[in-house]
Amino acid sequence: MIAIYQRTATGVVRAATATTVAEALNKLGDIRAPAMAFDGGDPVGATGYTSTADRDAIARHAAPPRTSDAESCAWAGCCEAAGRVHSNTREGLVDFCAGHRHLLLDASLNALDLDSPRVTGAVMRATGATHCNDRRCARCKVAIRAGIVAVRPDLVGRYP
Repeated sequence: MIAIYQRTATGVVRAATATTVAEALNKLGDIRAPAMAFDGGDPVGATGYTSTADRDAIARHAAPPRTSDAESCAWAGCCEAAGRVHSNTREGLVDFCAGHRHLLLDASLNALDLDSPRVTGAVMRATGATHCNDRRCARCKVAIRAGIVAVRPDLVGRYP
């Protein structure tokens, strides 16, 4: 899905979505304001009303910057590349590979604030290196759940 973001006086808002680049460019042609289309984190077009300052503000909103070691997964012991950042990627999962993102999502059962890099980093440190990053691996899910309980001791006895 391609998201179209428009810069307004109050900030950046999601103005529309498209399924193809051609459709996104067509919708951009109808917008008479600063706007850009993004396929994931990659820009695919902009309106003629978009200045450099507008472009930078929209890009910061649509594709949040990564940390300095963004090319590899931040999980201890993982050498996979960090996953692609999309507009719906939770902020706390940005620096992890797709496998560790899925493991955290599957294991958290809504017990974690996955929008907080501080929380997901604490779980990673409490868990340590995992056996793998396969979302189907029961052993790694158990390890991450133990890390979650270490971070949130109030879940002991209530968390499967």
